[in-house]
Amino acid sequence: MTTSIQKRLESLVSDTPSRWEERALWRKENEAWLKKSAEIALKVLREIRAKSITQKVLAERIGVSSQQINKLLKGQENMSLATICKLESALGISLITVPGSYTIQLECNKYVSNEPFTGSVKYVAKPYTNAVDSNFVMEEDLCEEYNPAI
Repeated sequence: MTTSIQKRLESLVSDTPSRWEERALWRKENEAWLKKSAEIALKVLREIRAKSITQKVLAERIGVSSQQINKLLKGQENMSLATICKLESALGISLITVPGSYTIQLECNKYVSNEPFTGSVKYVAKPYTNAVDSNFVMEEDLCEEYNPAI
C-alpha cells in the first residue's frame, strides 16, 4: 500500500523545479513601483468604469493593443512616463504629479499656488518663497506674461 501512495505522489511532482522563491524575491525587490503601478491601475479602472469606456476603446485612444491595456490594468506593468501621459490625456485625469516643480498664477494680483494645474495659463509667476507660507504669495511684481517658447 505504501508503494502505491508513493507512486501517486511521485506522479504529481513536476520535473521542473519551482520558481516560487525567485518570483518572491523579484516582488520584494520591485515592491515600490509595483505598489504605484497597482494604484495607477485602480485609478484607471475606476475612471473607465465611471466614463463607461471599454478597455478596447482606451487601447484605441492611446494607440496600444487591448492586451497591453489588460496588462496595465493588472497593476504589475512597469509603465513608462509616455504611457502614463497617454493614459492621462485619453481619460482627462492626472495620474502622477510632481510637487513643487512649478508655480502658476492665473491672474496678476491673485494668490499663487504650487498645486498642480492642468488648465490654460495666461500668466506664470516667477519662483518666490514667502517666509509665512511658501505655497501662497500675493505680489504684483511676480506676474509676467506667459511665453511657451521659454
